[in-house]
Amino acid sequence: MDTIEHIRRRFEALSPHLDEKSLRLFVASETLPLGHGGVTLVSTATGVARSTICRGLAELGEEPAPSGRVHRPGGGRKPAVEVRDGLEDALDALVEPAVRGDPERPLRWISKSLHHISDALSDQGFSVSHTLVGRLLKQQGYTLQGNVKTREGTDHPDRDAQFHHISDQVAACAEAGQPVISVDTRKGELVGDFRNSGREWRPKGSPEEVRVHDFADKEPGKAVANVFFRPHEMPRSQWARCMALDLKACWATAEAVLPAMRTAGRGSIVNIASSHSFKIIPHTFPYPVEKHGLVGLTRALGIEYAAEGIRVNAIAPGYIDTQIARDYWAGFDNPVAERAKAERLHPPQGIGTPEEVAMTAVFLASDEAPSINAETIVIDGGRSALYHGHG
Repeated sequence: MDTIEHIRRRFEALSPHLDEKSLRLFVASETLPLGHGGVTLVSTATGVARSTICRGLAELGEEPAPSGRVHRPGGGRKPAVEVRDGLEDALDALVEPAVRGDPERPLRWISKSLHHISDALSDQGFSVSHTLVGRLLKQQGYTLQGNVKTREGTDHPDRDAQFHHISDQVAACAEAGQPVISVDTRKGELVGDFRNSGREWRPKGSPEEVRVHDFADKEPGKAVANVFFRPHEMPRSQWARCMALDLKACWATAEAVLPAMRTAGRGSIVNIASSHSFKIIPHTFPYPVEKHGLVGLTRALGIEYAAEGIRVNAIAPGYIDTQIARDYWAGFDNPVAERAKAERLHPPQGIGTPEEVAMTAVFLASDEAPSINAETIVIDGGRSALYHGHG
């Protein structure tokens, strides 16, 4: 076996375990017994540039560097944020509209890919790779999370604009000294023992068993994190889940904003209840229980803090023309007939719109409703006022 082959084999065995400096010193030491022409020979065997080998030879004659150092003090490439002034600020401003998670906590995650972010930074004059963007985001406490939607159809063209609008509104309120809280809406889920994304605390080695295939069951249909059962058939875990999502979460939100509102001496909280808060439909347990509880929470908080300038109200929508309702009707053999049936249940022979609910919330939260407190506004076209049942 010739000399070049010996060197090549030693290099292939050791190089994966060496850092930059150790690698230079290794290839330099290989030249020492070879004499004249040794640098060229080692370069041929290893593929390392002659200039790198020569730097290694020079370093062999120097005092050893402090433990753990690869470069001389002050050597090596400068951090990107030092040579690209304003990079961190530009990155944070770009990512902010796509941020999800509690900003009070150290863990945040983003919905944009690293390639998209690096491209956007390049458009602003920063020469950065997606790898560098990933390192900077990790240093700032971000983590990238996947999000797969299977029942909401294709992306709406206004989806990105919506998040930017919300971000702008939050920034404006924060500048004005107004308390801000962002609440993420809940995704649609199949009702029953189907797999749904996410994790929950359970005893070790005891995952909740679900169906293998997520084909919708037409009997219960779909719901937005709702739990619909007959009481005696409901697993205890579903009671806790329903209460946590639809009642406990509302109290946690109020608990978070009340200190700032009390300090300011004013504020308005608007909860979203349901027509189930007043009428019971069989086989929907315990959903109406927690919605009744939410009305009670609204009244209790409204009375408790009224003297401090804080109003608490709720909106109780009935059937509203949302994607969730359309997904529910789609679970039947004739979705058009099911929608028409729902519309006929309402005195106006039609159902409400998301805009009606949104504008009602805006009114209740505004200074135009100073005397409306501890109330629940029903939006169901008068259906809940009918003498007869739900249809």
